[in-house]
Amino acid sequence: MWSSPVVFRRAGANGESLCEDAKAWQKEARRRVALFRENGFSTGEGDRILIMGEDIDGKTDDILDIVIKRDETIDACNRVEDGSFQGRLLAPLPPIDDDDEETLRHNQSSVIIRFSLRGGGISDRCRFLTGGDAEVAIWNRLWNLHKAERADWFTYDIMETPHHCSWRSLSFDRWSEMGEAVKVDPDARSALSQTRKGAIIVASCKPIKADDDNPPHERAKREYVDILDDDADRFFCTDEYWNDKKVALEFEVKSNGIVRKIGKASALAAPALGISATASQARPHGTGHGGK
Repeated sequence: MWSSPVVFRRAGANGESLCEDAKAWQKEARRRVALFRENGFSTGEGDRILIMGEDIDGKTDDILDIVIKRDETIDACNRVEDGSFQGRLLAPLPPIDDDDEETLRHNQSSVIIRFSLRGGGISDRCRFLTGGDAEVAIWNRLWNLHKAERADWFTYDIMETPHHCSWRSLSFDRWSEMGEAVKVDPDARSALSQTRKGAIIVASCKPIKADDDNPPHERAKREYVDILDDDADRFFCTDEYWNDKKVALEFEVKSNGIVRKIGKASALAAPALGISATASQARPHGTGHGGK
């Protein structure tokens, strides 16, 4: 289990109530942390946890052996290190001061990790950037922290769009107030545009339409397609793909690069893996969202 206490603490401080799944996750994370405090590394499978990022006021100082600090890497899963991946933790970011902590409470606490994956026996064959629901302020700050010497930390072959293809991950301007006059934040865009050759961008969201919903937002999609050198065939929306193909969007990392499984091949592979060939449809997200 990987978990970040910062997310739950900021949600509580912001007066937001957790859904039942989040409450169950938080309870389980606390149980595992308590076990580690009691038993250390003798904890077994089903009881282990890694903490993504240090918490404030020294709350995680006594369990640093299971804390991944910001900018550090993760090389093992369930304490097994086999060289199949490395993940670099880029966020959540710590506050600069009390006022900054207030700023970071809303959609600025997401865990951001850039993974390097082995494929076909080749290390670092695929880089995958995932940023949760992180909004523009975080991407702006991350780029300014790292652009001089560590811009390579943002490079990717596949990126999952932050916050389900929300416009608010790319701009401080509100579409609902400014429409097409909005401006993309150049630093946030730089952080999200460090593509390697043939890179793919995936939006995990409902179908993207030119309407007032956000997320997803059609203007954000246009920006991501622009990042891909206007190659719309390398931009995928998971729900649109499902509606068209009736199979989940799936990629394989091979020695020659990233390969998308096509229709029947994906469905035929599923039973052999002991899973259903019919994937669950992604939950719609974004209707009536207040962050336009």
